[in-house]
Amino acid sequence: MRKTPIFIGFIQAAGLMIYVSAVGFVMQHGGEWFGQTDGFLTILLVLTLFATSALICAAITLGYPAHLIWRKKEFKEALQVVIYTAAWLVSGILVTALTIYLAVH
Repeated sequence: MRKTPIFIGFIQAAGLMIYVSAVGFVMQHGGEWFGQTDGFLTILLVLTLFATSALICAAITLGYPAHLIWRKKEFKEALQVVIYTAAWLVSGILVTALTIYLAVH
């Protein structure tokens, strides 16, 4: 069964939102788990987490399109997957923002 670019984009966006949610959860509760510190090691940890997260997000978002381009030579489908992933991410952002707005008001 062949997956469509819109479905692959949805799966990638959902995976990215789950990953970002997990990182946000860790950051929200990090003070409770690790204690409050403001030293060099804390800065090192946060910046390393940021850089690693950028790498993981890029792999989730661009890994399959890169495979399509380099292995299968399907440039059009790769671009469609990236566009649909971005569209699903924007949809996720809007739903999250609306949820926050409704919870506050």
